Amino acid sequence: MRKLFSNKTFNAIVFLSCVFFAFIDCEFFRSMVESTAAEGSLMMAEDAASGQEWMKNALIVYFLIFVGVLIVLISIAVLSILNYLQIASAAKLFETVQSDRHGENDNRDTLTGLVNRDMFLFIAGKELELSPEVNHALFFIGIDNFGYYERRPDGEAARRLLAEFAALLKSVFRDRDVVARIGADEFAVMVNDYHVHNNLKSLAERLNASVAEKFASETEPVKISVGISEYYDDELESLVKRAEEALEIARLDEKNIYSFA
Repeated sequence: MRKLFSNKTFNAIVFLSCVFFAFIDCEFFRSMVESTAAEGSLMMAEDAASGQEWMKNALIVYFLIFVGVLIVLISIAVLSILNYLQIASAAKLFETVQSDRHGENDNRDTLTGLVNRDMFLFIAGKELELSPEVNHALFFIGIDNFGYYERRPDGEAARRLLAEFAALLKSVFRDRDVVARIGADEFAVMVNDYHVHNNLKSLAERLNASVAEKFASETEPVKISVGISEYYDDELESLVKRAEEALEIARLDEKNIYSFA
Protein backbone atom coordinates (compact mmCIF):
# COMPACT_ATOMS: atom_id res chain seq x y z
CA MET A 1 0.00 0.00 0.00
CA ARG A 2 1.60 3.23 -1.21
CA LYS A 3 0.27 5.35 1.65
CA LEU A 4 1.64 3.01 4.35
CA PHE A 5 4.13 4.76 6.66
CA SER A 6 3.89 7.97 4.55
CA ASN A 7 3.17 10.30 7.47
CA LYS A 8 5.46 11.19 10.39
CA THR A 9 2.63 11.23 12.92
CA PHE A 10 1.43 7.82 11.77
CA ASN A 11 4.96 6.42 12.09
CA ALA A 12 5.24 7.78 15.62
CA ILE A 13 1.89 6.18 16.54
CA VAL A 14 3.02 2.85 15.05
CA PHE A 15 6.27 2.94 17.03
CA LEU A 16 4.53 3.76 20.33
CA SER A 17 1.96 1.04 19.65
CA CYS A 18 4.76 -1.47 19.13
CA VAL A 19 6.34 -0.46 22.44
CA PHE A 20 2.99 -0.85 24.20
CA PHE A 21 2.25 -4.27 22.71
CA ALA A 22 5.81 -5.42 23.44
CA PHE A 23 5.18 -4.58 27.10
CA ILE A 24 1.89 -6.50 26.96
CA ASP A 25 3.70 -9.43 25.34
CA CYS A 26 6.30 -9.48 28.13
CA GLU A 27 3.63 -9.31 30.80
CA PHE A 28 1.68 -12.11 29.12
CA PHE A 29 4.78 -14.32 28.96
CA ARG A 30 5.59 -13.62 32.62
CA SER A 31 2.06 -14.48 33.76
CA MET A 32 2.04 -17.66 31.67
CA VAL A 33 5.37 -18.75 33.16
CA GLU A 34 4.05 -18.20 36.67
CA SER A 35 0.80 -20.02 35.87
CA THR A 36 2.63 -22.92 34.21
CA ALA A 37 5.04 -23.22 37.12
CA ALA A 38 2.17 -23.36 39.60
CA GLU A 39 0.21 -25.92 37.58
CA GLY A 40 3.37 -27.93 36.88
CA SER A 41 4.14 -28.12 40.59
CA LEU A 42 0.72 -29.66 41.23
CA MET A 43 1.21 -32.20 38.44
CA MET A 44 4.72 -33.06 39.66
CA ALA A 45 3.32 -33.78 43.08
CA GLU A 46 1.25 -36.55 41.50
CA ASP A 47 3.73 -37.69 38.83
CA ALA A 48 7.13 -36.00 38.84
CA ALA A 49 8.26 -37.20 35.41
CA SER A 50 5.10 -36.39 33.47
CA GLY A 51 4.61 -33.11 35.34
CA GLN A 52 8.13 -31.96 34.54
CA GLU A 53 7.75 -32.96 30.88
CA TRP A 54 4.42 -31.09 30.58
CA MET A 55 5.87 -27.95 32.16
CA LYS A 56 8.91 -28.05 29.88
CA ASN A 57 6.79 -28.37 26.73
CA ALA A 58 4.38 -25.63 27.84
CA LEU A 59 7.24 -23.22 28.58
CA ILE A 60 8.81 -23.90 25.18
CA VAL A 61 5.51 -23.14 23.41
CA TYR A 62 4.96 -19.94 25.39
CA PHE A 63 8.56 -18.85 24.80
CA LEU A 64 8.29 -19.37 21.04
CA ILE A 65 5.05 -17.38 20.94
CA PHE A 66 6.64 -14.64 23.04
CA VAL A 67 9.75 -14.42 20.85
CA GLY A 68 7.74 -14.57 17.59
CA VAL A 69 5.45 -11.71 18.61
CA LEU A 70 8.40 -9.69 19.92
CA ILE A 71 10.33 -10.09 16.64
CA VAL A 72 7.32 -8.91 14.63
CA LEU A 73 6.84 -5.88 16.89
CA ILE A 74 10.53 -4.96 16.80
CA SER A 75 10.59 -5.26 12.99
CA ILE A 76 7.57 -2.97 12.62
CA ALA A 77 9.04 -0.51 15.13
CA VAL A 78 12.39 -0.37 13.29
CA LEU A 79 10.59 0.11 9.95
CA SER A 80 8.53 2.95 11.38
CA ILE A 81 11.68 4.65 12.73
CA LEU A 82 13.46 4.37 9.38
CA ASN A 83 10.46 5.78 7.51
CA TYR A 84 10.11 8.60 10.05
CA LEU A 85 13.75 9.56 9.55
CA GLN A 86 13.42 9.40 5.75
CA ILE A 87 10.36 11.63 5.72
CA ALA A 88 12.01 14.05 8.16
CA SER A 89 15.12 14.14 5.95
CA ALA A 90 13.05 14.96 2.86
CA ALA A 91 11.19 17.69 4.77
CA LYS A 92 14.48 19.13 6.04
CA LEU A 93 15.86 19.24 2.49
CA PHE A 94 12.81 21.11 1.26
CA GLU A 95 12.91 23.55 4.19
CA THR A 96 16.58 24.29 3.47
CA VAL A 97 15.81 25.10 -0.14
CA GLN A 98 12.79 27.21 0.80
CA SER A 99 14.69 29.18 3.45
CA ASP A 100 17.23 30.32 0.87
CA ARG A 101 14.71 31.64 -1.63
CA HIS A 102 15.68 35.27 -1.06
CA GLY A 103 19.39 34.69 -0.90
CA GLU A 104 21.95 34.53 -3.66
CA ASN A 105 21.99 30.99 -4.92
CA ASP A 106 23.23 29.53 -8.19
CA ASN A 107 20.40 27.01 -7.94
CA ARG A 108 17.68 29.65 -8.17
CA ASP A 109 16.18 31.67 -10.99
CA THR A 110 17.01 35.31 -10.25
CA LEU A 111 13.81 36.67 -11.79
CA THR A 112 11.21 34.45 -10.13
CA GLY A 113 13.08 33.19 -7.06
CA LEU A 114 12.14 29.63 -7.98
CA VAL A 115 14.65 26.80 -8.06
CA ASN A 116 16.14 26.12 -11.49
CA ARG A 117 16.02 22.87 -13.46
CA ASP A 118 19.13 21.32 -11.92
CA MET A 119 18.02 21.93 -8.35
CA PHE A 120 14.49 20.81 -9.18
CA LEU A 121 15.75 17.49 -10.53
CA PHE A 122 17.96 17.06 -7.47
CA ILE A 123 15.06 17.68 -5.07
CA ALA A 124 12.70 15.49 -7.11
CA GLY A 125 15.23 12.66 -7.07
CA LYS A 126 15.59 12.94 -3.30
CA GLU A 127 11.83 12.94 -2.84
CA LEU A 128 11.53 9.69 -4.82
CA GLU A 129 14.49 8.16 -3.00
CA LEU A 130 13.36 9.05 0.53
CA SER A 131 9.58 8.64 0.12
CA PRO A 132 8.94 6.08 -2.65
CA GLU A 133 5.72 4.91 -0.99
CA VAL A 134 4.12 8.36 -1.33
CA ASN A 135 2.17 9.38 -4.45
CA HIS A 136 4.24 11.74 -6.63
CA ALA A 137 3.45 13.50 -9.90
CA LEU A 138 5.23 15.96 -12.18
CA PHE A 139 3.51 18.96 -13.78
CA PHE A 140 5.37 20.51 -16.73
CA ILE A 141 3.72 23.83 -17.56
CA GLY A 142 4.34 25.95 -20.65
CA ILE A 143 3.15 29.48 -21.46
CA ASP A 144 1.99 28.97 -25.03
CA ASN A 145 1.88 32.60 -26.14
CA PHE A 146 4.94 33.83 -24.24
CA GLY A 147 6.45 35.03 -27.54
CA TYR A 148 3.75 37.70 -27.78
CA TYR A 149 4.92 39.25 -24.51
CA GLU A 150 8.57 39.05 -25.54
CA ARG A 151 7.82 40.96 -28.73
CA ARG A 152 5.89 43.77 -27.05
CA PRO A 153 7.55 47.21 -27.16
CA ASP A 154 7.40 47.26 -23.39
CA GLY A 155 10.52 45.28 -22.56
CA GLU A 156 9.28 44.57 -19.06
CA ALA A 157 6.11 42.77 -20.15
CA ALA A 158 7.73 39.36 -20.42
CA ARG A 159 9.64 39.74 -17.15
CA ARG A 160 6.53 40.88 -15.32
CA LEU A 161 4.56 37.94 -16.72
CA LEU A 162 7.15 35.41 -15.56
CA ALA A 163 7.33 36.90 -12.05
CA GLU A 164 3.56 37.02 -11.66
CA PHE A 165 3.12 33.55 -13.14
CA ALA A 166 5.65 32.14 -10.66
CA ALA A 167 3.79 33.77 -7.77
CA LEU A 168 0.53 32.33 -9.10
CA LEU A 169 1.97 28.80 -9.21
CA LYS A 170 3.07 29.07 -5.59
CA SER A 171 -0.42 30.16 -4.59
CA VAL A 172 -2.17 27.35 -6.48
CA PHE A 173 0.11 24.54 -5.33
CA ARG A 174 0.83 23.58 -1.73
CA ASP A 175 3.88 24.37 0.39
CA ARG A 176 4.92 20.71 0.30
CA ASP A 177 5.05 20.77 -3.53
CA VAL A 178 8.24 21.90 -5.31
CA VAL A 179 7.85 24.67 -7.91
CA ALA A 180 10.62 25.49 -10.41
CA ARG A 181 11.38 27.46 -13.56
CA ILE A 182 13.00 25.04 -15.99
CA GLY A 183 13.07 27.05 -19.22
CA ALA A 184 12.37 30.42 -20.80
CA ASP A 185 8.60 29.86 -20.74
CA GLU A 186 8.36 26.55 -18.91
CA PHE A 187 7.80 25.70 -15.28
CA ALA A 188 7.69 22.44 -13.35
CA VAL A 189 5.97 21.35 -10.18
CA MET A 190 6.49 18.15 -8.23
CA VAL A 191 3.23 17.33 -6.46
CA ASN A 192 3.87 15.20 -3.39
CA ASP A 193 1.52 13.04 -1.38
CA TYR A 194 -1.71 13.54 -3.32
CA HIS A 195 -4.60 11.09 -2.86
CA VAL A 196 -6.15 10.02 -6.16
CA HIS A 197 -5.69 10.55 -9.90
CA ASN A 198 -8.67 12.91 -10.09
CA ASN A 199 -6.92 15.29 -7.69
CA LEU A 200 -4.38 15.98 -10.44
CA LYS A 201 -7.10 16.73 -12.99
CA SER A 202 -8.78 19.12 -10.59
CA LEU A 203 -5.45 20.79 -9.87
CA ALA A 204 -4.74 21.33 -13.58
CA GLU A 205 -8.22 22.77 -14.13
CA ARG A 206 -7.88 25.05 -11.11
CA LEU A 207 -4.51 26.26 -12.39
CA ASN A 208 -6.00 27.10 -15.78
CA ALA A 209 -8.91 28.94 -14.17
CA SER A 210 -6.53 30.90 -11.92
CA VAL A 211 -4.37 31.89 -14.91
CA ALA A 212 -7.43 33.05 -16.86
CA GLU A 213 -8.61 35.13 -13.92
CA LYS A 214 -5.19 36.56 -13.06
CA PHE A 215 -4.36 37.73 -16.57
CA ALA A 216 -7.88 38.55 -17.80
CA SER A 217 -7.01 42.23 -18.25
CA GLU A 218 -4.11 41.54 -20.63
CA THR A 219 -4.55 42.49 -24.29
CA GLU A 220 -3.86 38.86 -25.12
CA PRO A 221 -4.92 36.42 -22.36
CA VAL A 222 -2.20 34.07 -21.18
CA LYS A 223 -2.62 30.53 -22.47
CA ILE A 224 -0.96 27.54 -20.87
CA SER A 225 -0.47 23.84 -21.53
CA VAL A 226 0.19 21.25 -18.84
CA GLY A 227 1.86 17.85 -19.13
CA ILE A 228 1.41 15.48 -16.19
CA SER A 229 3.19 12.25 -15.35
CA GLU A 230 2.53 10.07 -12.29
CA TYR A 231 5.15 8.11 -10.39
CA TYR A 232 4.83 4.34 -10.86
CA ASP A 233 8.02 3.13 -9.14
CA ASP A 234 10.03 4.17 -12.19
CA GLU A 235 13.18 6.27 -12.45
CA LEU A 236 13.14 10.07 -12.32
CA GLU A 237 14.43 10.22 -15.90
CA SER A 238 11.37 8.30 -17.09
CA LEU A 239 9.05 10.49 -15.02
CA VAL A 240 10.54 13.65 -16.55
CA LYS A 241 10.44 12.27 -20.08
CA ARG A 242 6.77 11.36 -19.78
CA ALA A 243 5.93 14.82 -18.42
CA GLU A 244 7.75 16.46 -21.34
CA GLU A 245 5.91 14.25 -23.84
CA ALA A 246 2.59 15.03 -22.17
CA LEU A 247 3.33 18.77 -22.39
CA GLU A 248 4.00 18.51 -26.13
CA ILE A 249 0.74 16.60 -26.62
CA ALA A 250 -1.17 19.22 -24.63
CA ARG A 251 0.31 22.03 -26.73
CA LEU A 252 -0.97 20.35 -29.90
CA ASP A 253 -4.43 19.72 -28.45
CA GLU A 254 -6.71 22.72 -28.96
CA LYS A 255 -9.48 21.32 -26.73
CA ASN A 256 -7.62 20.27 -23.57
CA ILE A 257 -5.01 22.31 -21.74
CA TYR A 258 -3.55 19.29 -19.97
CA SER A 259 -2.46 15.77 -20.91
CA PHE A 260 -1.28 12.70 -18.98
CA ALA A 261 1.55 10.39 -20.00
